[in-house]
Amino acid sequence: MNKIIYLLGVIILTLTMSSCEDYLDNEPDNILTMDMVFENKNQTEQWLMGVYSYVRDPMWGLFYNDGNGALSDDVQIPLAQAEWGGWAVKAQQGNWTSNSNYGTDVWGDTYKAVRSANLFIQQAKELPIQGLSADSLQDMKLQARFLKAYYYTKMLKMYGPFPLIKDLVETDASIQDLMTERTPLEEIVDYLDVELLEIAQELPLVRDEEATNYGKPTKGACLAIRADMLLFAASPIFNGSDYYKDVENTDGTKLFPQQYDATKWQKAADAFKLFFDETGSTYDLYKEYNSQGEIDPLLSLMHVFTASSESNPEVVWARPSATISDWMMATAPRSSGGYGFCGATQEIVDEFYDKNGLAIDDPNSVYTEIGKSVVNDIRPETEYNRGNSSATPGLVAARGTFNMYVNREPRFYASIMFNGRYYPFTRTRVNYKYNGADGLPSLDMPVCGYLISKMTHDDAQPRNGYVPYYQGIMIRLAEMYLGYAEALNESDPTNTEIVNYINLIHERAGIPSIEDTYPEIIGNQDAMREYIRKERRIEFAFERDIRYNDLRRWMIADEVFSQTPTGMNVYGRTDDDFYQRTDAYTGKKVFLEKEYLWPIRLTYINNNPQLVQNKDW
Repeated sequence: MNKIIYLLGVIILTLTMSSCEDYLDNEPDNILTMDMVFENKNQTEQWLMGVYSYVRDPMWGLFYNDGNGALSDDVQIPLAQAEWGGWAVKAQQGNWTSNSNYGTDVWGDTYKAVRSANLFIQQAKELPIQGLSADSLQDMKLQARFLKAYYYTKMLKMYGPFPLIKDLVETDASIQDLMTERTPLEEIVDYLDVELLEIAQELPLVRDEEATNYGKPTKGACLAIRADMLLFAASPIFNGSDYYKDVENTDGTKLFPQQYDATKWQKAADAFKLFFDETGSTYDLYKEYNSQGEIDPLLSLMHVFTASSESNPEVVWARPSATISDWMMATAPRSSGGYGFCGATQEIVDEFYDKNGLAIDDPNSVYTEIGKSVVNDIRPETEYNRGNSSATPGLVAARGTFNMYVNREPRFYASIMFNGRYYPFTRTRVNYKYNGADGLPSLDMPVCGYLISKMTHDDAQPRNGYVPYYQGIMIRLAEMYLGYAEALNESDPTNTEIVNYINLIHERAGIPSIEDTYPEIIGNQDAMREYIRKERRIEFAFERDIRYNDLRRWMIADEVFSQTPTGMNVYGRTDDDFYQRTDAYTGKKVFLEKEYLWPIRLTYINNNPQLVQNKDW
């Protein structure tokens, strides 16, 4: 036992060389032997909690502290944030290397989590006298297996191939054997595919509604992670990319697929279909209804993130604790007591449809950006009443609003805090103009003239530091719908399910079906591909690192970032000056081809001669 633990510690040290201390590293100081840990029910449960501790916070943590979300083209933060831990600013300027050690050490943390999970799976045991039954133990070990597989999927998306450790190291392993090389990508994908499928078959479909069960994996969560992983594996970055063909281990083993394989899209589509088949009616899109019994799109979209777990059928998996207060402070305007610096770009603002589901550059669109509205924009289908101090039902844009923000789809109003919009907590309208209450010259302002309202709570009080509790969503059903549509379009472009699943998203969003807006794209693979990508960008705007990962897996980031982000003229002191499309003063974001995958930290490369670096880092 002790030799196993020692050797496993050596291999983790070899792969990470991390000085980070946590519960798992400290247990020898607090507990005399490993045997004693698993002779105690509370310590056994605490050990498993330690494995859970590496699940990334899906709110401010993953978005900003880890930097992944803030690296997308939909977000821009002030350059000064680099001095306050906003390392994404430095990365966006091209100022990072394999020795920068920016963000969270996902590589090192993953192997710590895997080490802990493997030990738990092998050593945890039934303790009937203390109340740890055989059934409970089996479920706990399934949770550990699930977490290990989940961490590996995150590792795969970030770094590509990595040394795959499946089990505890044999006691007779030599130090040389522990100098592990990277495992070819397809071998990792095959392992995770089988492992997640096996785990899913044993996990419960639902768990009892007890606080201690919330956040634990279910059959649906496991199948969803499997489908998402296979979607990534089918995407251009991992499916015959010319750029990565020459990456190989020191023995010449190629690490990436050498040719495109169309069947990978079908495999991904089958995985999404299995999710739907196995979960049945367990999940549904979150919907609220108006007094006429019809879907209230705006309230549904606003509350999908803040509704209680018991009343939200859209949540497939969630993290019970999340940095919701940090998210609120970063996105709340300065005049409300927030920091007001986490802003949206003009590019994502332009992406949202008009109220009829048409792109704003469509000749039939009702969109215009000339002048201001002369009437209130009131939507009878919603009972949203926070658009002015009079609580007028359905008011989304008051008379006098810049026309760019009028007649837009409900997801726009659920996501973007545009200039002149009413902010309920302060009972005033936000003002991002120069010398305005929420604008320059303070650096606590949105660079492009837009803050983010998505995933914020109606009753939050920034100045008072009050935010009602809500969970951090890790996976929601809408991701399954659009993932399935994408995989089907690539494998079977005439399949009618593509349109059906997109239309389910549109129905909740309060916009017409594809048949009523763009019937000509149905069955057209290229046109539908662009439509699905646009739909993903709108539906998942600012959520976790979805957009950033999409840009990478589609390998379009270098093209997207070749353009300088734009916004309104935040140096403008008058409406005429402010409402002008202007390049963001932060300048163009730098994205080099090598950045499609992250660098393995130089410390790990230097420590293991068998470990090859990602290309061009």
